[in-house]
Amino acid sequence: MRSRVASNTKRAFTLTELLITLALLGMIAVIAVPVVSNLQVSSQLDDVVTEIKMALHTTRTRSVARVGNATHGILFVLTPGAETYTLYQIPDGASARNPALDEVRRIPRSITLSTTIPASDINFSRGVGAPNISALQTITVAHTSGSVRTITITPTGLIDAQ
Repeated sequence: MRSRVASNTKRAFTLTELLITLALLGMIAVIAVPVVSNLQVSSQLDDVVTEIKMALHTTRTRSVARVGNATHGILFVLTPGAETYTLYQIPDGASARNPALDEVRRIPRSITLSTTIPASDINFSRGVGAPNISALQTITVAHTSGSVRTITITPTGLIDAQ
């Protein structure tokens, strides 16, 4: 009978193999981090643009539907670091908006707004939904990283983003 000799040889990775693996993982990380970061910036910008577009559509729709028998609009407050926009309504026969009905929405600190809308205030006529502007107006949404999106509003009330 033959006896088996136990083999004490162990297989392991060499130092060179480990260093090459770590170098490859490092290169992948260097490539992936900026891509993921750009996706986060893009996503945050898209979210804010979508929210503002929805707010504009909401105020226009409320005016067309004569909700509360009022004119509806949005006021942009462009104070750096504390930017907001307020959905408001001006009841029929009133000279000013009713602050109790205001809906204030905050913009994230990493986002800044600028607009060509006169006095940063746009409202839509009751029943028709025409904005109180006579030319194309824009709202520029910018991230601190430098990425920018633009929302346009036409004198007929068409709202679009780019």
